[in-house]
Amino acid sequence: DGDGDVELGRKNGVEAVVVKDQGDDYNDAAIARSNNVRAIGTVGICDKWGGRTTMEVPDEDDDDDKFDKTNNTKLVGMHRVITLRMALHSMHLVDDFVRKIEEGGGGGEGERHSFARISHSAAFATSSAANLTSASQAPRFNYRRFLTTPPARLFTAATSIQPEVTLFQYQICPFCNITKSLLSHSKLDFECVEVNPLTKAELKAWSGEYRKVPIAVIDGNQINGSEKIIETILTEPFVQKMLQERWADEKCNDMTMQQFQTSDNAQKWLRFAVDDLAALLYPNICGSLSDSHEAFGYVRNVDSFSALQKISVQSLGALAMYFAAKKVKSKRNITDEKVALNDALKKYEIEGLQGGKFLYSSRRQSPDLGDVAVFGVLYSVRGLNAHYNAIQSRGGAVKEWYDRMSMQCFECK
Repeated sequence: DGDGDVELGRKNGVEAVVVKDQGDDYNDAAIARSNNVRAIGTVGICDKWGGRTTMEVPDEDDDDDKFDKTNNTKLVGMHRVITLRMALHSMHLVDDFVRKIEEGGGGGEGERHSFARISHSAAFATSSAANLTSASQAPRFNYRRFLTTPPARLFTAATSIQPEVTLFQYQICPFCNITKSLLSHSKLDFECVEVNPLTKAELKAWSGEYRKVPIAVIDGNQINGSEKIIETILTEPFVQKMLQERWADEKCNDMTMQQFQTSDNAQKWLRFAVDDLAALLYPNICGSLSDSHEAFGYVRNVDSFSALQKISVQSLGALAMYFAAKKVKSKRNITDEKVALNDALKKYEIEGLQGGKFLYSSRRQSPDLGDVAVFGVLYSVRGLNAHYNAIQSRGGAVKEWYDRMSMQCFECK
């Protein structure tokens, strides 16, 4: 409508939509339950077009306040503000529409009108949207502008907004570090919350029966376990865009999302990292009580832990991991953990890097998920004797690869 919504949104770092009451006769509570939607007012747009997100509507003639309280929703002024990325990504028709555009066969006038019907009650909002006090203040959706916008630009905002990610972790957990390495390699900003391994108090109030790490909360959704988190992250439009830009910058023209995630090399070294290398680290960092105590020294730098918690975690945690490491050695028939770790890295050096012939085990100009996973496992013990013995004093192709991956995963930020 010419009031500069998009420009003002960019200026304030906000891209969002406001969904308004449709004035129909839908049963709010029944629709919300049947569609797994938390909403208030009338939500016919959700029911009709398969929306799966939370939205705000003006409090007009329904039992909005009561519904809001019983369904644990949160009022933001008179509207529920949702990001454009969440709105587009959560609607079923978007995937097909985007795919057709990418294949060069979509975006016709009929499809545009069909897709516009999903969004006809949405409006681009500015950072002041959360402070709106009446429905009349909501900017209107510009239907004409939508229909005349080139298809490729319709989803620019969706791919430019980062998902909000909080990772619950142990600093020395190899699986947590695989996840962090991927998040950083994808240029995602994320928050880390250190979990007390003894009490797990940081998880108990909300994580249900699941008490392991890593757990990620991505745009409010709980994702358990490193492999599920990785799978979820790699479906994010923002992440795909960042990775594709990285590959273009590195002139790695033959890398694709499929190649990055599911190629034979990527899967081979992902499984090597998760199933073999991660297990070998525990005996190497907790093979003796003194080593185990040193490994848990990271808790001294966790500001959220009290002095008593730091002492108890380092003492009791070290003791527990010492006995756990002994079980790992017994289960895997490991007689010398240092030799076992050295043999595993030699395998990676010879089979993955071809003795330094390749920059990465992806055998391309850019690393793939296998590289990221192996690096994440090794990165988890940085600063410890095991890391010095395995990487720093080793030198050669593995050390050179590790330094390149450090730039790829962390120093690039």
